[in-house]
Amino acid sequence: MMQVRVVTPPDPLVTWTDAKAHLRLDSDFEQELVEGYIAAATAWIDGPAGWLGRSIGVQTLELTNCAFGNDALPYGPIVAIETIHYKDAAGIEQVMPDTDYRLVADGSIYAEAWPKVGDDPEAVRVRYVAGYAPREIVPEEGGDPALIPTVPTPIKQAILLLVGQWFVTRQAVNVGNIVNEMPFAVEALLAPYRVWR
Repeated sequence: MMQVRVVTPPDPLVTWTDAKAHLRLDSDFEQELVEGYIAAATAWIDGPAGWLGRSIGVQTLELTNCAFGNDALPYGPIVAIETIHYKDAAGIEQVMPDTDYRLVADGSIYAEAWPKVGDDPEAVRVRYVAGYAPREIVPEEGGDPALIPTVPTPIKQAILLLVGQWFVTRQAVNVGNIVNEMPFAVEALLAPYRVWR
């Protein structure tokens, strides 16, 4: 059975400065609280356990499976393959040379031939990087290149809305208001990016 775990989690998708402006705060007094909300909102939507079913922030994941396959790696977009380990027919762990495979645009891994693996539910381990990787922009007039984030703006806005809701409503139920599991605006912003598994 295929399993995916997070090896290196992503950095927060929005900054304290973004949230401070969104909440219209004048001081840094509640920075720690707000950064906790940012981390919680990011974890709620991002990665293998997230509502979106995909990787948003750049993170390292490891897929474990009983065999090689032709399916796309889950929780893309896939940035790079770090390593492929497998247990051969004798049960000895091997590393597949990176010259024997390549990442395809759809997020799958292509190889001329896959090695034979032993009968083990964890015979194959693929460690890979997924998420919206920043792009490097080089100024036309010279100067230092800059990294530009590529996380879609609606996702960042959804995180800011969640942070705002949690900041204003600090308990599970707010008496006198309609109770929603998730604010409609947040769901509307995130829905186009959701992957159903």
